Amino acid sequence: MNQVQDHRLRSPAAQHDPLWISDQPDLGFHGGMMGSAKVPGWTALNSTPHMYMELHEGDNWQIAQAMNFATQHNLKLLIKNTGHDWFGRSMSRGFMLWTHNIQGSQWHDAFRPANCGHSEPAVSFAAGVQFWQVFQEMKEHKRLVVTGTCATVGHVGFTLGGGYGDYSHFYGSGASNLLEAEVILPSGQQVTASECNEYSDLFKALRGGGPGFGLVTKFTYRTYPEPAVSGMIMGTVSGDMVHNLAEFFAWYKALNEQKKVKHIGGILQLQPGHVIFVNLRFVNLPAEDCQALLQQSSFFNGLTCQQAAVFNDFSDYKSSENGSKGLQPDWLKSMAADLANGVTENQGGDAVLFSLNYALGGTENALRDFEKTSVNPQALATVKFDWMIGRDSPHVVSHGTQVDTTTLKAFEAAKHDVDEVLGGVGGYLNEGDISEENWQEHYWGSNYPFLLEVKKKYDPNNLLTCFQCVGAETIQC
Repeated sequence: MNQVQDHRLRSPAAQHDPLWISDQPDLGFHGGMMGSAKVPGWTALNSTPHMYMELHEGDNWQIAQAMNFATQHNLKLLIKNTGHDWFGRSMSRGFMLWTHNIQGSQWHDAFRPANCGHSEPAVSFAAGVQFWQVFQEMKEHKRLVVTGTCATVGHVGFTLGGGYGDYSHFYGSGASNLLEAEVILPSGQQVTASECNEYSDLFKALRGGGPGFGLVTKFTYRTYPEPAVSGMIMGTVSGDMVHNLAEFFAWYKALNEQKKVKHIGGILQLQPGHVIFVNLRFVNLPAEDCQALLQQSSFFNGLTCQQAAVFNDFSDYKSSENGSKGLQPDWLKSMAADLANGVTENQGGDAVLFSLNYALGGTENALRDFEKTSVNPQALATVKFDWMIGRDSPHVVSHGTQVDTTTLKAFEAAKHDVDEVLGGVGGYLNEGDISEENWQEHYWGSNYPFLLEVKKKYDPNNLLTCFQCVGAETIQC
């Protein structure tokens, strides 16, 4: 058991090295999310665990003992890997189990999940594995695993929330590709869960139901052959933003009707000055065929489909500047520069994102096992909309910080307008809204009653609880 140490987050280590940040038990990338008039934001006073236990492969007995200790002494128990949670849920006060150093992987030519009759190519990752490690191993084994795009994110939190990436249209989500889970329950019992054994209800909950059902020590995923061709569409579009967006979504609708949407993923970022930054990926589509699709819309004038390996070649990756293990894209430095005192300090002004990675209706692979997950069923037909509130200068939240009522009102007005247009759409747990009051329906829809029953079954005392997590409405955090 260890005492949490203080860090000076304005040091070069914090400012320019996301790998170093994820290597610290007491730091997170999003520890200081926005607050609202009803929901206080996390602050330095309520977002730092007092004690933590560093876990390694084979520490299952110690984990069980820690859970029993927390239950006996009525302690709030936290589980943290890298600290990427948008709400800083892994960084609130309590006793923390740090899984970052539970490392290891095993690739399987034919993996058979517990009690299942079928086998298929798969890979098992220990709880602490991050995507930079997954990227390297995919390239080595020439097999694809559904991942996110940020190299320092951990796979477990990604999958627990659903898990979507640039190639999800074609291959599905992290949750839909999960084959087996090794979990330590709040009772301390160690179990292996699959869709075919007595823990099939727990397994479904782990496929998008969020954190709070147990401590995952290992996930095993389905793998796919290396795509024959892939690439990117990147650049900026300027001018009348309303007109340009209308052009893009008309093109995207036509793409869906042509059954070509399965090949395209990525984001559009709406930036100040009527600029749209285009960052799209294509897969299993020749570059010339991709270019023919772009020519169907004036939105893409001047943009081209550039063929590129689906597996990063790491030519633009950097090693940690401060001795932490790993590789990271150079652009990840900007994430670290947004931190101070464990609190986000966005410095880029406001931005809006449209993400195309969440509709899984493109292929048989993408649809496979989707109904066996616990995410909001609306994920089958979704374009995700994000509005990020930024600041033009560094801003550090403290216990005396007041809610910015002007920004809050603007945000609530925009949210109301979106809700009026779209009418009751769902949301993505891993990138949610701290002010959402109907979060149960928003994140999980018709799956929430099932998830609540599973929560009561495996964690009846709410040992593993967190903000906007299943069962959180039954207690006071």
